[in-house]
Amino acid sequence: MTRILKVGGVLAAAGEVKYGPLATFDMRDGTPVSIPVIVVRGIKEGKTLLCVAGHHANETLGIEAVIQVAQKKLNPKNMRGTFIGVPCATPFGFHIGMRTNVLDEDTVMPHYPGKADGILSERIAKVIWDNAVIPADVVIDLHSNFKPALNFTLVPRVLDEELSEETLRLAKLCGVTTIQTEEQVLSRHPQAKEAGQEGNLVEMAMYEGKPAFYLEGDGSNTLDQKDVDIMVRGILNVCKDMRIIEGTTEEQKGIKVVKARSGMKLVPLSGMMVRANRGGIVTKAIEPGEFLEKGGVIARIHNLYGEEVEVVRAPVSGYTWGFPLRTKSGLQTQAVFSGAEVCYWFHEVPK
Repeated sequence: MTRILKVGGVLAAAGEVKYGPLATFDMRDGTPVSIPVIVVRGIKEGKTLLCVAGHHANETLGIEAVIQVAQKKLNPKNMRGTFIGVPCATPFGFHIGMRTNVLDEDTVMPHYPGKADGILSERIAKVIWDNAVIPADVVIDLHSNFKPALNFTLVPRVLDEELSEETLRLAKLCGVTTIQTEEQVLSRHPQAKEAGQEGNLVEMAMYEGKPAFYLEGDGSNTLDQKDVDIMVRGILNVCKDMRIIEGTTEEQKGIKVVKARSGMKLVPLSGMMVRANRGGIVTKAIEPGEFLEKGGVIARIHNLYGEEVEVVRAPVSGYTWGFPLRTKSGLQTQAVFSGAEVCYWFHEVPK
């Protein structure tokens, strides 16, 4: 093995757990703020798994899952290869409990592979890309939804069908509902990189030939250990398949898992969202993962006089994985305005 592995500002020898700043950026008053990274390096050669959380800084479930995998679940003395965890990609939002990067009023998520001379979010994406994505063999981007929500993986389809299938196989190991994008999300490549175009972490990692997917948990607004355990178990199952650690994959228990019928797959609704036409307070009529026929009632909206102003109906037969009901900054609210998000929607289509 290489004697010392350098990941940003962290140096890890074989058999060590090391943590510190991936890079440091300044706030308006010059106060330095670091992008944290944890490196768990095995004693034998092997593959590298990267988990990034906190692209949406209010989603603490993924942040905690990365910390627990790295600090409690992995023993570098019994490992091959390396686990790299970036617990919080957006610390400038995390500091004040907001979803976005409040300094540049943007988000890191869509700016990969980033720019060294760009806005702050692009600079953060650049250091994560150069130091953590490039050495990784597999990438997982961790997110969570406000309760109640399904635990699920979201898998993009790319031009390379073999890569798409391998990514789907890895995502299914997490033991939660698996949803696939129907369209090829990287159709604009291979010219995109040369043209300086940007994309989200998962898209751009797959463009580089690395299996990459989203793992989403149940609970942006809570931090229950049982929810953390589901996400941790999914990550460890991928570690086992990559031979980073030994052991058989563990089945998830006690959670709702939606499975497609034979010959079918689960895909998001185009645009992913069902939106409100009228404003008011939302009362939900279904639970995440509950099947609903086209035209069935998802939710009802009433105004401040108690008058029902809209019945939100299923656009196609399918399921919701959660009700975001949030502001752009990430604050949860049970009321909507015209055009606001009511719920995510997914459904079955032929493979």
